[in-house]
Amino acid sequence: MSELSRDHIEQLYGRYSLLIWNVAYAALGDTYLSEWVVRLVFQEIRRNPDDLANEKKQSIYFVKLCREKMMYIQAEVQKKA
Repeated sequence: MSELSRDHIEQLYGRYSLLIWNVAYAALGDTYLSEWVVRLVFQEIRRNPDDLANEKKQSIYFVKLCREKMMYIQAEVQKKA
């Protein structure tokens, strides 16, 4: 498995974090939960950098991860409700 450098992660964060946050906020309507989604997406990227390297369209991959993490968060919120 390849590892992403800190600089590369920072570049990806700068490029995609607002997109991820906007998608999450549009669906969840909550600032805190949207920030949680962003953190989870970038944790996933750090754990599985090869998945990102295999994607030709990075923005689509980030939105896909965002949706997966939103479903996880929605399930967690429902458990606590």
